[in-house]
Amino acid sequence: MALASIQLGISLRVIYLKKTNLERLDEDYNEERVLINPKIIKEEGLTRYWEACASCLNYTGFVERPYKIEVEYYDIEEKKHQEIFEGFESTVLSHEIDHLNGILHIDIALKIKDLTKDERKELRKKEPYQIIRKNGPYTTIKKENNNKI
Repeated sequence: MALASIQLGISLRVIYLKKTNLERLDEDYNEERVLINPKIIKEEGLTRYWEACASCLNYTGFVERPYKIEVEYYDIEEKKHQEIFEGFESTVLSHEIDHLNGILHIDIALKIKDLTKDERKELRKKEPYQIIRKNGPYTTIKKENNNKI
């Protein structure tokens, strides 16, 4: 889906986005984008998803992320952008920005399971991507919902 440069041992703040469309994950497509020095400037809403990562082998974590993030970044032509990412795209990008900040999804997961790729697919069918709320301050909503899991 995506890759942070640090996962390749490159200590730059660069993210390569490849697949961020939840409905097309099983298809062979590429929506290639490169974000340089991405910085989240605003987070809203709340989602939950069983995340996986090439850096964590088969460890799948149930992670809360903002539904919507506003991000500043530069493209490969050195043009500055300020863009809003919503839904699953926000989840993927938040995951990769965490990598740039030294955070793995298993560090912040509410639950962790050791699953094969097929087991993870089945779990995600039973417990798909959840949108808890689309707006409101992420940290406040997250605190309010921690007791409801």
